[in-house]
Amino acid sequence: MSKIIEVKPLKGFKIKAAFEDGVVKVFDALPFLDNASLSRLRDEEYFKGVEVGSHGDRVTWQEGEEFGADMLYVRGVVI
Repeated sequence: MSKIIEVKPLKGFKIKAAFEDGVVKVFDALPFLDNASLSRLRDEEYFKGVEVGSHGDRVTWQEGEEFGADMLYVRGVVI
């Protein structure tokens, strides 16, 4: 799977992710935020702190929440 090279938080708990193969997708995280381990992400200001993981294989937040690159690639919508 292609690695993430750039990430940007969008309104409505969405993430814009650019991948090394040139594809850019928007991933809607909202359906996953009912999961107790991701509940901190419901805070919009905290959600904006999304970063590319050190190996480009995930996006992460300060307290360890994460989504894998595969999930963003498969479930994201090409823009």
